[in-house]
Amino acid sequence: MLSNEIQLFEKLPTRFGCKGETNPNRAFEKFVTRLVLETLSLSGYQILSQSTKKIWFGSNGESREIRPDIIVKSGRDVVTIIDAKCKEQLSSSDMAEIALYAKEFNIEKAVAVLPTYPGKTGMRWTSPDSGISIFEKRLDIEQVIVDLRNGYTGDITKMIQGWVEL
Repeated sequence: MLSNEIQLFEKLPTRFGCKGETNPNRAFEKFVTRLVLETLSLSGYQILSQSTKKIWFGSNGESREIRPDIIVKSGRDVVTIIDAKCKEQLSSSDMAEIALYAKEFNIEKAVAVLPTYPGKTGMRWTSPDSGISIFEKRLDIEQVIVDLRNGYTGDITKMIQGWVEL
């Protein structure tokens, strides 16, 4: 993420938790999480942020866990996992991480949200072996901030609801 983009986060209302954040990855993650929380909570979804799940158990009693950025639930069912990645493109390890989330939460689709970059568009990645699909979505940070400032949230709501209704 470019340094001028991190400055965009400074202009957000305090509720986004981005002011003073020097790590662009963390700022983007907080931004996406707050957008999802504010948008989907009103639609009856439960949003869990940074919720952990132990998935590996050692013979010595130790355990290891996963921590998806955002879990979207409807009742007791996980609807989707949303992972914010502040980078130009997903790496193979990013996709493996998100696929593991999907597998462990028994879903076939997950969403990776990345900032817009020139020449980059969203796409669908599918593993023919597991059947898991990762939908790479692009977020125009500057446009979303303008929309928020102007009180126009219709496009934001449609976009985020689209992530869940894939």
